[in-house]
Amino acid sequence: MQNINKDLMEEELINLELENLPWYAELEGTKFEWSLRFVFESTQETRSFEMYWPIPIAENLSFEIIKMWESMY
Repeated sequence: MQNINKDLMEEELINLELENLPWYAELEGTKFEWSLRFVFESTQETRSFEMYWPIPIAENLSFEIIKMWESMY
């Protein structure tokens, strides 16, 4: 989202999806506000789960996730 944010109009709706089984992630909203959803679909006999964060919690969460990933590399 950070990479394309400068190219979006304020009223433009966006839906970004990323799937890397067993994970699925979806970011949906506008240039300034979006929701975030993660789904883990188990392929084994373990539990699957889904997590959802509404606007504005999702933006703060996504920035913290990015910081975490960047600190690992």
